[in-house]
Amino acid sequence: MSTRNFTSRIGVIYLFLLLTAIVLSIICIFSNYKKPFDAKKTVISEPLSAELVSRTPNSAYYTVSAKELLKKGGALGIYIDHWEMTVLADGESIYSRAESRSIFGNTTGSSWNIITIPADSNRLEIYLSSRHNEKFNHNIKIVCGTPLNLYHTILIGSIPQMILSLIATGIGLFMFLNWVFVIRMSEKGSYIPYFAIFSIAIGIWTMLVSDFILLEVQNYIAVYFIGHICLMAISFPLIMFTKRFYKLNNSPLFTVLSIFTLMIPVINILLQFSGVRELRQQLPFTHLGIVLAMIYMIYAIIRASIGNKLTRSMQLSVAGLMIFFAGNIFTLTKYYTVFDSTFTIPIAFMMLFCVFTWFAISIESHAIMVENHDIQLYKQLAEKDILTGLANRNCYEKTCRTTPASGNMCVITLDLNNLKTINDTRGHADGDKIIRASADFISAVFSKTGLCFRIGGDEFCIITRNSSEETIRKQISRLRTFESQYNYMYKDTPLYMAAGYAFYDPSTDKDIEDIRKRADQEMYADKRRSKNHSSKNNVQPAVL
Repeated sequence: MSTRNFTSRIGVIYLFLLLTAIVLSIICIFSNYKKPFDAKKTVISEPLSAELVSRTPNSAYYTVSAKELLKKGGALGIYIDHWEMTVLADGESIYSRAESRSIFGNTTGSSWNIITIPADSNRLEIYLSSRHNEKFNHNIKIVCGTPLNLYHTILIGSIPQMILSLIATGIGLFMFLNWVFVIRMSEKGSYIPYFAIFSIAIGIWTMLVSDFILLEVQNYIAVYFIGHICLMAISFPLIMFTKRFYKLNNSPLFTVLSIFTLMIPVINILLQFSGVRELRQQLPFTHLGIVLAMIYMIYAIIRASIGNKLTRSMQLSVAGLMIFFAGNIFTLTKYYTVFDSTFTIPIAFMMLFCVFTWFAISIESHAIMVENHDIQLYKQLAEKDILTGLANRNCYEKTCRTTPASGNMCVITLDLNNLKTINDTRGHADGDKIIRASADFISAVFSKTGLCFRIGGDEFCIITRNSSEETIRKQISRLRTFESQYNYMYKDTPLYMAAGYAFYDPSTDKDIEDIRKRADQEMYADKRRSKNHSSKNNVQPAVL
């Protein structure tokens, strides 16, 4: 298998896996939907003196003074990370959250839980437990506040993160649509859809870990599953973006990294669905994929720097990458050493990376669009007759090569009478005026139903489909009307076009050129009949 085929095929595999992940996410949303619990929401405003009685890797027990809590507003806010929870007031259960068991995850997810405390309570007990002995995914926050303002504070606190999420998602969607509808036709900018997918995945993940979503969305299994899908989805497109943006050749390093980052989500999901390990337990491998993608990007930058191939756009991307890399290494170090899963720093740094790289891609995209415009301009000049604005001989020959003769195809040929005489006696300026006028008439009559060409100095050709002989005769008659009006105004330089036409005959015509040759025979016959410009409408189809 060639290296180019490998890159194309692995891209197709990733697209299939991405679509599969989207389908699974949709199924997860609808299969795990739960109605929200009936509890008043509150402002998360003040820390609370919660006494930790005991704590193990899979359990925790807190006691809280109910009187202190009632003085601070009477509502308890508890953030849990994959814990089952029971809250007791004076020994009676007032709130519980049990693990949901599903192929998409056996977890309570990450969530904010707002609990209103009975006014006559004295002692609160909080029991947390987990079926899984994990040290990286068991964060707890206990705060209190007043229920008067609902969740105003938590909403305000989430707004910056949600705005960043919308920015990243918007950047990704804009780049993807711009590539699909503008840049893709140039067969350049193949790195754009990969970074677009990366940016969209980052944006969705950022939204899903915001406090507002963790409070409001009760389908915590869907939030959990889709969030992990987004994390697993970013490594491979980042590697593909790096390879194509920095113009790296295929190498064993790229092959190994692309296969590894492609297999991580597949293996993780299979382990999740089989019940062997949870997605959150596989996070080290997901994180490893992200780190390897960043290292590969640094390798690409070094290679480009050594070869003096770092363009201005690449330099912008380098600045963003350094921020992205530093932020993520710092966050992962905290996650695996002090078990802190605060996402503020990596989200901010990832947004900066997305913005820097977006600017870099925008510079490249602008250059591609300018180049596309120039290419289209040169193409038009190559296939357009400058004097008349009609398609030229090159375009006609290309049409003959690419368009098969079939059906009711008709070819009309036209030739200006006495053009050489006018050029010799009155000058080429008058001759050009006649040519332009003829082209205007031809375009006015035939452009809506066929392709109009100037194939020689005084020769024109029209190719039409699905026409009838009656329609062609009417069109030629209309052309004669334009001629008469012109000749009435310009008696010194009369204009007459000899005309002939022929329809496709499968028994004699192999291509369009064969049809034109038969149309030419009739056109020359009309030319002979009209030497004195006396014949205006006596036009016959080609005799077979």
